[in-house]
Amino acid sequence: MHDTKRTAKDTRAWPRARPVVQSQLGFMRLFASIFALVALCGCRSPNSFDEWRSDDKRFTPQEREVVLAARSYMEKRFHTAIDGFYRVREEPEGYSVVVWVPVCYEHGQPQFAPGSSAIVELNRNLTVEKYLQGY
Repeated sequence: MHDTKRTAKDTRAWPRARPVVQSQLGFMRLFASIFALVALCGCRSPNSFDEWRSDDKRFTPQEREVVLAARSYMEKRFHTAIDGFYRVREEPEGYSVVVWVPVCYEHGQPQFAPGSSAIVELNRNLTVEKYLQGY
């Protein structure tokens, strides 16, 4: 008959389980690193780049008109005043305006988060061609 005694060769399955656990730990470390990177890079102050309030003197008169057109479009769309920071980029078809809208205020300073921005694309006549929410 068949021998049911266990031998040392039967226990080979245990060492194979160890690399799976190690790879799961490696995956968890990778996920934690990516999460920390997104959290640190996602919450930023737009003042550290080229976004300014709509009435900022650093905008040229033409850029100020573009910002006001984008702002009035967003205010009509959301039925509320938009207290945002803006960046204008001129493109061949018109203008692209990045709008950062604060999620809250902390000690009088606006706080921004991922998804609290929008892109308003306008043609040369300053009419809205496209609106992209939250990137």
